[in-house]
Amino acid sequence: MNKVIELKSYLYETFLREAQQHFDNQNFKKAIKVYTKAIELLPDDWRAYFYRGRAYSNTMDYGEAVSDYTMVIKLKPDHVEAYTWRGIDLGELTYYQQAIDDFDRAIELEPTNEKLYFFRGNAYQRLTQGKQGWEDLKTAARMGDPLVQEYLMLRGVQWDKPVEVS
Repeated sequence: MNKVIELKSYLYETFLREAQQHFDNQNFKKAIKVYTKAIELLPDDWRAYFYRGRAYSNTMDYGEAVSDYTMVIKLKPDHVEAYTWRGIDLGELTYYQQAIDDFDRAIELEPTNEKLYFFRGNAYQRLTQGKQGWEDLKTAARMGDPLVQEYLMLRGVQWDKPVEVS
């Protein structure tokens, strides 16, 4: 029995490496096929779902990506990137409130990540809750995100000095 487990694990890792090569070469459809093979071998490992989700995102198949990120969250409930990418892709599908909910959870897990405030701010603005959106963008700027700082500066929005968020 141990030999079977070892062989499955070895093949799984081999599939992950092969799929990553396809991903790096922007051959996302081939990467998806190989990640799917890995999932068939070890369906309880979150990694192939996460990276297949990323590949689906890159092919704009946001529904499939959301499904994969949801599986990652089921298997690894504290996976910040899964909440982040699911939130981004939910936004692409115009499910802004669900995206905000995912960014809220990601911020709970990683409150010092300024990009999360940026993403949530964008989702709030698309949901036509501009005031909260601007507040999140200002938070990202205060936390030191140079692109958000420039974006706000070009629009004449005051964001003050960098502050620490705990």
